[in-house]
Amino acid sequence: MRALRILAICVGLPVASTSLVNATPSTIIYIPSTDTLAKGTVHLDYDTLFTVGRGKGNSTAASIGALYGVTDRLEVGLDYLTSTGNPLVGNAKYKVWNDDRFAVAVGAWLLGDEGTTGVNQVYGLASYNCKDGRFAAGFAHGSKTTLGTDEDQFWLSYDKVLNDRWWVGADYVSGDSAMGSLNLGVGYTLADNVSMILGCDLYNASGANDTVTVQLDASF
Repeated sequence: MRALRILAICVGLPVASTSLVNATPSTIIYIPSTDTLAKGTVHLDYDTLFTVGRGKGNSTAASIGALYGVTDRLEVGLDYLTSTGNPLVGNAKYKVWNDDRFAVAVGAWLLGDEGTTGVNQVYGLASYNCKDGRFAAGFAHGSKTTLGTDEDQFWLSYDKVLNDRWWVGADYVSGDSAMGSLNLGVGYTLADNVSMILGCDLYNASGANDTVTVQLDASF
């Protein structure tokens, strides 16, 4: 997962992710999904962000994350953010309901030092799965110190498994903070327990450089 876009690309913008192999991800491109890891599963990820566009603000940032399935409904994790003064952020998610069509999850993520990497956000998500893919909507509330007037956010997402190798997804976060964006991506399974996502992040805030993201994931 990417904490406040890895501290707004190390202060480059105005103002973690993980995916399940051969399945829909524990996050979509940026925001969480209603999925949780299976009990006893360890998930590792390495995410990078590259700013794109003209100007002197272009830079690169990365995060290294670990996630663990405590039960089939509960997962907890920790991320280390490169090039930041407060590099550790935590997360947890609990699946309240799940059947063939509907799922509901609640969680907290980007838990860290308030005002820097700590968004300290709690959220609720509901998803609906059909032959055309999975659609989800949610609401999140975070630190006003970190997010300013965008402490309350609406989330939307869509994802679809195309076959045993390819997956596509998109998600949206409202507001003009460093989180506010439309995120698009495609995932590919490299091996039974290894996958990658290539995506782009189109920010809502005017003047913000958009970013490209590459995410590598492995489950054990």
